[in-house]
Amino acid sequence: MRFSVKKLYKINKEDAELIAFFDWVRWQQIRNPMLAVIHHVQNEGKTTLAQGARNKAKGKRAGVPDITVPIPNGKFHGLYIELKTTSGKISAAQKEFITLLHGLGYCVRVAFSSLGAIDILKDYLKERVTNDVRH
Repeated sequence: MRFSVKKLYKINKEDAELIAFFDWVRWQQIRNPMLAVIHHVQNEGKTTLAQGARNKAKGKRAGVPDITVPIPNGKFHGLYIELKTTSGKISAAQKEFITLLHGLGYCVRVAFSSLGAIDILKDYLKERVTNDVRH
């Protein structure tokens, strides 16, 4: 019997795509242990005003991409992936943060599914990815 990730965890589509991406990453770590450094930056969700102020004081920033890959590939210092739903759009804060990351020598890409994020990661690790971000 198959269960969808979305039904299993009762979550939204973007969360389901993130879980599917990291399930794939965990499987790949068996062959490539360096992938263990790939992580998600929890930067979404609604909070109370007080919690939002605490998060900001602790360094939380608007616009930080969802997935961080701190692995240099010869062209870039690392990779950031912003995961969006098919109808998702990049916010002004995200555009600003992406520009800063590009200026610092990082590759930043936008994916619209877990499979898209996996393809971006595979290409990045093979040094075939560019900083072509369509937003």
